[in-house]
Amino acid sequence: MLKSKYASITRSLLEQHDLSEWADVETAPIKPWQINGHELLWYNVDLDILNKPIDMLLVDGPPGVDDPMARYPAVPVLQRHLSEECTIVLDDGDRSGELETAHRWTDELSGELKYGGGAKGTWIIRRKNFLNHDEVQRAARSSFYHHSLLQR
Repeated sequence: MLKSKYASITRSLLEQHDLSEWADVETAPIKPWQINGHELLWYNVDLDILNKPIDMLLVDGPPGVDDPMARYPAVPVLQRHLSEECTIVLDDGDRSGELETAHRWTDELSGELKYGGGAKGTWIIRRKNFLNHDEVQRAARSSFYHHSLLQR
């Protein structure tokens, strides 16, 4: 299946960069969530397995083909698990849905927003002061929780 392929590629990249011990890659089906009075679709995440705060969250799915705001539910669903100094990285930032999502998350978290560039654009949302590039690299190698959740 295509999504399992992406999960395998992500696991392989983590191994190549010696980051496997710092990240989890999970696959999950899509399910409806009640968010701000609306039924929105996002991954069927088992929130009970999150036993420590999320310091870094990379959001690169679900695909925004059918719904430009497909990634928005990530923060409302996971918000109570985000650490006070969590960094959220939203991929494909050059798309209009991701721009809107990044601005909503920033408002909802009373955070700061920064455009990180890259091939398809990246938005970085922080609850506290931004880390500089070296600090982000150190944080990526230290304690962070990365869920690359992919639809089955």
